[in-house]
Amino acid sequence: MFAVRGLLAACVLQAFCLSIAETALAEQLSGDTLPTDLNGGQLQDYDADDIPPSGLVLRRMTARQQADALWRRFSAQRAGVAAAGGIDVIATPVAGESSTAQGWSLWLDGAHSRMRDRNPARASRGYSFGSTLGLDYGLTPATVLGVGVSHTYSNSRGTIVWSRERTHNTFASIFLNHQFTDWLSADVQGGYVYQRQRRKRLTGLGMSKGMRHSHGYMLSGALNAWKWVAPQVMLSGRLGVIASRDRWRAYTEYGPLGPTPQPAQTEALVQGVAEAGVSWWLAPAMPHVSISYNRDLYRKGVALPGDRDDFTLSGGVTWLGSGEAAGLSLDVGANVVIGREEQRHWGVSANIKWAW
Repeated sequence: MFAVRGLLAACVLQAFCLSIAETALAEQLSGDTLPTDLNGGQLQDYDADDIPPSGLVLRRMTARQQADALWRRFSAQRAGVAAAGGIDVIATPVAGESSTAQGWSLWLDGAHSRMRDRNPARASRGYSFGSTLGLDYGLTPATVLGVGVSHTYSNSRGTIVWSRERTHNTFASIFLNHQFTDWLSADVQGGYVYQRQRRKRLTGLGMSKGMRHSHGYMLSGALNAWKWVAPQVMLSGRLGVIASRDRWRAYTEYGPLGPTPQPAQTEALVQGVAEAGVSWWLAPAMPHVSISYNRDLYRKGVALPGDRDDFTLSGGVTWLGSGEAAGLSLDVGANVVIGREEQRHWGVSANIKWAW
């Protein structure tokens, strides 16, 4: 009963905090305060037919957040401890904690990311808040099937070529995890994505505004491995791919010269991920650090040459419940993206799971 109340309280708190943060930041930035000096006093036109670089960066972050939410659910820390469950490597038994045990699991994931592009030709800033609610069931001791729904709010602002985009992204998915051995598993997910975006841009004649919608999909898959190399030390690795495609409908932009039709657009992005990490079992917690190499394997309709790969440094702690809290687990972490030539990213995340 204690664990159930704790989970419900965490869910309510997460939803409340996400709503408050989103509303506060949106109100803070809704004033459309323009820079006093744009490129030496000369206003630059923004080509609405191109996808702004900040849009690509935020879409990349959004797709990663949605894939990472599932990967945290089936993390190597949870799976590795479950696989080692009765042997001496576990100092304290972790009852009920298994990534593949038959039964139900309810989990909630939250993430926040920020980015900055310092290229003087496309300088921009942005952030995103996202949350995912998932429910899954162990069909067999090795196979888990589930559904999830996530919502992400992102906001980007051009600081030289002044523009702003506010995007609401909703993703409904189905996912499958299968554990082949006590050290190897794979997971796949796919689903429908709906986006609603408000756009503003400054031209030499004044402010132009518009709102557009998109329909699309997001797919991800990963092969996960882990191995205990010492009584309390575990190595892990992951190979993954994330693919997203968004079809933006034509819309009308309203500006100083009246309404202007804008054409439909298609954006596509495929990312590859290779990750290696190490974890330490310090009952009942498991600190972990990892480094991943990420590369844009395919991009369509993106006005941003080069700058295709980066490294992400991540760290966090996974807590695994026992006794009255058996079946309850929590993971918190942070990450920073390095290697993009002129872009900076960082983020934080939390994932809570209750299994019964």
